[in-house]
Amino acid sequence: MNVTATVTRVGKWWAIDVPDVNGTAIHSQAHSLSEVNEMVADAVSLVTGIAASKVVVEAQVALTPKVRAHIENAAKLRARADQAQTKASAEARAAAKELQSAGLTLRDIGEVLEVSHQRAHQLVKG
Repeated sequence: MNVTATVTRVGKWWAIDVPDVNGTAIHSQAHSLSEVNEMVADAVSLVTGIAASKVVVEAQVALTPKVRAHIENAAKLRARADQAQTKASAEARAAAKELQSAGLTLRDIGEVLEVSHQRAHQLVKG
């Protein structure tokens, strides 16, 4: 059985609300988010008779729009950073290969690229 729980921070606790499980609203609380799924699964099991292990919980944490915006911005920035890292690695490989073609040793390539000679070897072979 799949259920969706809304989780809201209230003081030192997380308030848990599942609005409708076979016509019954479930309200509970947890000390930490890591406890939410187990708490909901146990409560749903009590209401429905379904084994708690058969309950799949989707916990939706209630966050302010400002916090959601920060999270979305962080995700976008991480994605751009990943893309930039991929491009930087490709450029380092190209530089290493050009330097090797020019006759530089792996140690010299490492010096030029400010990496270890072992990393220079990886770049040349990559």
